[in-house]
Amino acid sequence: RMPLRGVIKSLKCTAHHQLDAVRFCCECNKGLCVTCLAEEICHGHRVTTFEALVQEQHLLMNNEWSKLNKEMNRVLDMCKKTSEAIKEVQQSGDESISVVKKVISDIKAALDRRGSELIAQITQVTSQKVHILSHQQQQLDTLNHLMKWIEIQANDIT
Repeated sequence: RMPLRGVIKSLKCTAHHQLDAVRFCCECNKGLCVTCLAEEICHGHRVTTFEALVQEQHLLMNNEWSKLNKEMNRVLDMCKKTSEAIKEVQQSGDESISVVKKVISDIKAALDRRGSELIAQITQVTSQKVHILSHQQQQLDTLNHLMKWIEIQANDIT
């Protein structure tokens, strides 16, 4: 695998395949070369550098991870408090254990639902980013094969 900097440096413009992409249009989801920028192909769109795009995606993923981590800590804290409450009820010999079990069951069901929602959200965000990167890698591979073919053709002519 090529390091990210190497991939970014080797990306080609989606309109002018022979030119290097120097910016990325976030709305069209494509690489732009200096010609596209000069012709204002994506005028009015949000255009950024590849490095900034990677940093932005990294920040978004870190934020999602942070939210998940906070949620997990909150759940663990709830579990600890619930466990302590159960021990107190068991020690006191209180007959309300069935009520506590019902509350615990309800809490577990709510946590299961929330956990599934969080996993679905993270999976969706991750799969979208993986799809974009995979598509860009396919374009890069195609362009690299085309460049090799052009080199071979040029060598055969000379």
